[in-house]
This record gives sequence, C-alpha cells and structure tokens, in this order.
Amino acid sequence: MGRLEQLRAFLDEVHPDLDLYSYYQLLELEENASLADVRAAFYRQAARLHPDRFAGLGDPALLAKLVASGADRAEALGRLRIALAHCRIEGVATNVAMHAELAANADFARGGVDTSWFPSYVGSRHG
Repeated sequence: MGRLEQLRAFLDEVHPDLDLYSYYQLLELEENASLADVRAAFYRQAARLHPDRFAGLGDPALLAKLVASGADRAEALGRLRIALAHCRIEGVATNVAMHAELAANADFARGGVDTSWFPSYVGSRHG
C-alpha cells in the first residue's frame, strides 16, 4: 500500500464521513471562514494528526528525538557523540548504542554517506 493509500485509509478511520476534497470539512470549518480561521484550523489539525503526537502510545516509531547542531559537521558530530554518551532511557529497548557506534564511524564522520550506505554498515557490524 502506497503512502497516499495509507493516508486515505487513516483518514477513513479517523473521519469516515469526510469528503477528501472538502478542505473546509477536513479543517472542521464553515465555507465562509476567514483566512485567520483557516490558518488556525490547519495548525490545530496538523498538531492533532502529526505522527510524533502518537509517540509512546503503543507506536514504537518515536520515543525521543536527539538533535545536535554546530558551526560545521565536526562540531555537530562531537556534540552528538557527547549527547549519546550521556543519553539514558530506561524501561524500553532503544537504538542509542547503535547511533553512538554510527557517530563514531569514520565513513559517517567524513560525510557523503546516504541511506544506500547504511545496509553495508550494518552488515560490517554483524558479519
């Protein structure tokens, strides 16, 4: 099932009577709503339906997010390594250790890697 079909299935579950092409209905507004009302309704629905909202509610997709930044890649990576070394999450299995190993990898540190590189990285760890 593609992403569009997944979205339609989700909307059918959440709003079974929703006309997918009625933007006012989707935003739960009258058709004569002001631009300010449309904006407010959009942000309200976006917050209500955003995938991160369901993190920790039986959906293991996202428990927490760790973001590191810096003036350049080296600084951001250094900060990421420190943050991962101090990260403690108890009660559930996490992939923090894998992220710490990844942040320590020389190829990753150099940059230029993408998602096609990751399977070879995982294979080299286990094989």
